[in-house]
Amino acid sequence: MAEQFPPDIKKRLLWSWEQAQAKKSVTPAALAKHFKVSISAVSQWFNPDTKGVALSRLVDLCHLLDINLVWLLSGVGEPERASEMSSDDLVLLRKFKRLNDVDRRRISKSIDDMLQDYEPVKRSFRPGA
Repeated sequence: MAEQFPPDIKKRLLWSWEQAQAKKSVTPAALAKHFKVSISAVSQWFNPDTKGVALSRLVDLCHLLDINLVWLLSGVGEPERASEMSSDDLVLLRKFKRLNDVDRRRISKSIDDMLQDYEPVKRSFRPGA
């Protein structure tokens, strides 16, 4: 089932997809084949007017797009994956998956509010910001 992600997560996912397409690192056909879905289904994942991709596919999608799951969900850190998925990434995803839509939006807003006052040592990247 596709998840309705908060707008900031959706923006980062769309930005990541645009970067992957610009680099020609992954195609809709390759994603469709990997996930055993139609190209039309893949197109729906990256359409800003639709719900998006199922959480169960998010870890694989981050790997294929070569993006950092923590960055995708929180906006903190670098968008590119530095290495394989860390145990922290997996714990974060498991916790995020257990949340209902209201809680996900509330936590996302809280993170955004905290980041407005936070001066990170590392660059925090947020597309469209």
